[in-house]
Amino acid sequence: MGAGGSGSGGDAWWQAAGVAGEVDSREWHLSPEDWDRTRRRHDRMAAAGIIVLHFSPSQIRREPAEVTQIIKGALERGLRRPALPIRTIACQTSVAAKA
Repeated sequence: MGAGGSGSGGDAWWQAAGVAGEVDSREWHLSPEDWDRTRRRHDRMAAAGIIVLHFSPSQIRREPAEVTQIIKGALERGLRRPALPIRTIACQTSVAAKA
């Protein structure tokens, strides 16, 4: 996703609503450098108007109904506003997965 130059997008992206979802596992976000990179990416997306949601893997497993409600609420809010002027681009892993 190219959210105003934001680079990497979230783990899930609902373009019509301008909502990104991130699964923040300890494996990928525990070190200070990883946490800083995640925080900076979140800041860039939020500055572009994207609603950014963060969930832990355990939260998704333990509280799927709550996670679903949070996502639905964000999608509803996002769809009530004008579309964001964001252009998405395929990343290399997406292109390779299609081949």
